Amino acid sequence: MFRIFLCACFQACPKELHVSTVKCIFCYSHGTIDLGLWYPKGSELSLINYSDIDFARCKFDRKSTSRTCHFLESSLVS
Repeated sequence: MFRIFLCACFQACPKELHVSTVKCIFCYSHGTIDLGLWYPKGSELSLINYSDIDFARCKFDRKSTSRTCHFLESSLVS
């Protein structure tokens, strides 16, 4: 996920390093195509989201920043 985020930051002007990283991401995705999450039918799952938003406090460019985390039951998923 981190590599995908970094490549997305440079999608307007990619360099050779970014292209090779995207190829690695595709190879990884192809090798894990049979993996996934399984949830039993009728099970109750709780999704809990937390966010931290900071409005224009960045000292360098005065942009707003936000961070989030998501828990499925007691496991951090994002």
